[in-house]
Amino acid sequence: IFLPVGGYRDGKDSYNAARGYYWTKDLYVGIENLARSLSIDGNSLSTGASNNRRCGLNIRPVYKQPEHEYVDLGLPSGTLWAATNIGAETPENYGNYYAWGETETKDEYNWKSYKLAIFRNEIEDFMSRNDLIKYTGSDYKDEKSDKYAQSLQETDDAATANWGADWQMPDMFQWIELISGEYTTIEYVSLSKYRHGVRITSKSNGNSIFLPLAGYYNENYKITNHAYYWTRNISDLGEKPYLQAYIISYDEKTTDFWNIRLTASHRCLGCSIRPIRKKK
Repeated sequence: IFLPVGGYRDGKDSYNAARGYYWTKDLYVGIENLARSLSIDGNSLSTGASNNRRCGLNIRPVYKQPEHEYVDLGLPSGTLWAATNIGAETPENYGNYYAWGETETKDEYNWKSYKLAIFRNEIEDFMSRNDLIKYTGSDYKDEKSDKYAQSLQETDDAATANWGADWQMPDMFQWIELISGEYTTIEYVSLSKYRHGVRITSKSNGNSIFLPLAGYYNENYKITNHAYYWTRNISDLGEKPYLQAYIISYDEKTTDFWNIRLTASHRCLGCSIRPIRKKK
């Protein structure tokens, strides 16, 4: 980088045009009207300098890299997709598994352990809307209330809870945009003998993300030949849609067959989460 010298301003006047002065964000301890600055004099630089806070100095901004990387796929919605699943250090790692609407991992994934159920009945056929604490569907009562909302609220979003306020779980429409084929190409790839998944590549800029075949948990048993990724929306399909949430699913490739699709699955299962960055 190049740092030009241009002096500083005090009131309407300019001073020391042959030297450079750049603000830091730090106050000068002990003297309240001073702040720390960078001073450039010939071939020397001093970070211990200070200037009166009323003066006009140059500023060279810095960009704070997000803790979690994301990829711009050039999608019309502007959605930025995380490079990894929650809990994964690299794109090919599986990461953590979460029940829908829960923000922590656990040992067993079933209705008995599901935190958003009161009755905790392990037999799905006997569960009713009244057995659920939240998210029972808008066709029952007011969808704006906590109990009847159809989409996850921030307090129940595992992406926000684990990665911070800039992140959230994608909704079904953001997933559909990603996998529709209109804006991306999708291929099943094998990174190694034991690491498989799909690579989704932007048609507009060539950037890509990798979704590993991470499996999912039912009870304490891991199903390994499918990938289940949560959306933030409860299902509106089937006889008891409120017991399910929409997922993106794909199968392990057998011969030349595999497919990636939007479907629904029981909210108590342990599935993967691929976060997105919130729009500014």
